[in-house]
Amino acid sequence: MDNENLDLPIVDGNVGFNPKEHEGKQVKIVKIWRDLIDSHYVDGEYNASKTQKAPVVYIETEAIAKLTLSDGTDKDVTVKHRFYLQNRVNPVTKEKETVISKSPQAKLWKFMRKVGATKLDEIKDKIVTLTVEPSKEPGDDRLFLRIVV
Repeated sequence: MDNENLDLPIVDGNVGFNPKEHEGKQVKIVKIWRDLIDSHYVDGEYNASKTQKAPVVYIETEAIAKLTLSDGTDKDVTVKHRFYLQNRVNPVTKEKETVISKSPQAKLWKFMRKVGATKLDEIKDKIVTLTVEPSKEPGDDRLFLRIVV
């Protein structure tokens, strides 16, 4: 290929989804599940070269839009949020257990109180509000749809 025509147009990606259109939308939580993920926080300290398994809870909203992919298939657009759980040693049984912390910094407990849930399974079918957040990376102009926590 020759270098004659290097003046090419720059266009937006043909994604077909604009997060700003969903700002403030209220949607239902339809799925909740627990998982273990690799975390770089080892014993409370960040360590880029080491990971340990961390327990988390995911919540997911109902579909807010449908995208048609390049292969012609449709994909539902949902919003997911991940909350970290806490591992501790039970003071009575001395067994290791996973718990929901009531610490002021604990986002899951704060979220549960906000939606009126006292147990994880009560989060399902609760209504949450969506918000748009810009990327935190310098020079990155992407927008992300999030659940207000």
